[in-house]
Amino acid sequence: MSIDASWTINYVVLTISSCLIATFGLISNSTAVIIGAMIIAPLMLPLRGLAFGALEGDLILFRKALGAIAGATIIALVLSWLTGRIAGIPEYGSEVLSRTQPLFSTSHQAVNCKGGFYYYHFLCTLM
Repeated sequence: MSIDASWTINYVVLTISSCLIATFGLISNSTAVIIGAMIIAPLMLPLRGLAFGALEGDLILFRKALGAIAGATIIALVLSWLTGRIAGIPEYGSEVLSRTQPLFSTSHQAVNCKGGFYYYHFLCTLM
């Protein structure tokens, strides 16, 4: 579980890639590109490590996962902000505006997708 919450080269590359893909998807107003960025975003593994660390009282795992999540969040915010400033888009597209008012069905879809992810990941670890 500790490896899931670690800073690895794969974690950093996937974080930067997914951030740039999502930012360009928002700039170009493309839902498909944004979904592609969500697919490669590596944040689920540190989130799982954070949850397990909290549930099992493993303070080292909890801190490690929290550091990975916080670091990736800071990288994503700074990189997105810089990309947006460089692109100089004067107004927000419908993709950005639709994410400021989420619907219940959107949250329900996210919970179901993450449930499927955990089920698949659990099966892969058993094999």
